[in-house]
Amino acid sequence: MFYAPLKGKKLKLRPENVLLVDDNELLLSGMKRFFEKDFVYVKASITGEEAIVNMQKHLYHVVILDIHLPGVNGWSVLEHIKQNSPNTMVFIISSDEDAGLRQDAIQRGACECMGKPFNLDELKEVLFNTISGKRQQRVQKTFPVRFGNDFKGLVYNLSSTGMFIHTDIFCESGTALNIILDVNKEETIQLTGQVVRTVESALKTAPPVSDEWKIRGGMNYGLGIKILEQPQVYSSLISSILA
Repeated sequence: MFYAPLKGKKLKLRPENVLLVDDNELLLSGMKRFFEKDFVYVKASITGEEAIVNMQKHLYHVVILDIHLPGVNGWSVLEHIKQNSPNTMVFIISSDEDAGLRQDAIQRGACECMGKPFNLDELKEVLFNTISGKRQQRVQKTFPVRFGNDFKGLVYNLSSTGMFIHTDIFCESGTALNIILDVNKEETIQLTGQVVRTVESALKTAPPVSDEWKIRGGMNYGLGIKILEQPQVYSSLISSILA
């Protein structure tokens, strides 16, 4: 059975957090607008120092990184990422014409290297193909969840900024929820979130959407949740899932 978004809204936003790093403000703002159409959370940094600070505050699954940055350069940022967040996927962008740059970047831990100027659609295709490959290597984990007035559901597609809950309860977009994630019989994690999208079955709406947004049997609704407050233990859980 297929399921579709309410009111025709676009829902296929990827849960990965993306950090963009480039000292060209025009290119940086253009990339941010472009990738915000496909990802829930996109952050831009104009210097290497700022990028490292952002990496220390948040978990980023994808970093698009320019090599030639003032101050702390891209190679130093890449080294920091590989030492502190080894599962983060880094895509190097550079105006260098050095034929050995791509090989050097990959040897240092980058997923790919693209020369400037580049086509954003081509960059997105490379990025999506890499993410899809990583996803196929991971086992998707689900967790029981409680929220609101003891309503229950199952959590899918966990990320550091959001989650997708399958439940029998309809919630309007904008609804604030106190969420209890049941990691196991002995461990629970309390979160504060906000509903940013709602999905219901194809019996009520059309056209169909992809398998990623199907609601599991016995559940009538899917809730896309933006995490507003989270403890450190939640970040640790996300890191272990993505490992």
